[in-house]
Parts: sequence; C-alpha cells; structure tokens
Amino acid sequence: MKRQIRRRPWYEDGKLVGMLVDGQRYRFQRVGIHVTAIQQRTVEVAFYAASCLECGEDFEAVHFLENDMFGVARKCGACRSDPA
Repeated sequence: MKRQIRRRPWYEDGKLVGMLVDGQRYRFQRVGIHVTAIQQRTVEVAFYAASCLECGEDFEAVHFLENDMFGVARKCGACRSDPA
C-alpha cells in the first residue's frame, strides 16, 4: 500500500515561492523547454531548487507542466542511482 504524499503551496511574505512535499521545500527557479528523448516532442518544464531527502545536497528538480500533479524527484541524482 502506497503512503499518501502531502503537497501544498509554499508562501513567503504572502508570495507563492514554490511547493512543499511532505515538508521538503521546492523553490521555483524558472520555466524552460525540454525535448523528449524518444518522441522528440517539445514540452514546457519548471525548474525548482531543492535539497536531497537522503543526503541533504542541493539539486535542481524538474516538473513537466503538462502533468496535473506536482511530482518531482525527492533525491539528488547520486542518491537515486546509488544501489545501496
């Protein structure tokens, strides 16, 4: 059974600055364009600054704007690829 993830907007001084996912902060940085590898389709993405859930290192998370649910990486690339 999957655990429910709590997502909510993150405000500072009354301004929306990002998202909170189970308390992990994602601060909005910019919007950009990404070309998908397989279909060669152009999609809009949002880039967020975050800290790795496992090691605490800063990394850049990417959210595909065509997805309704805010679903981004919770760990940095090194921790995601570490088999241990």
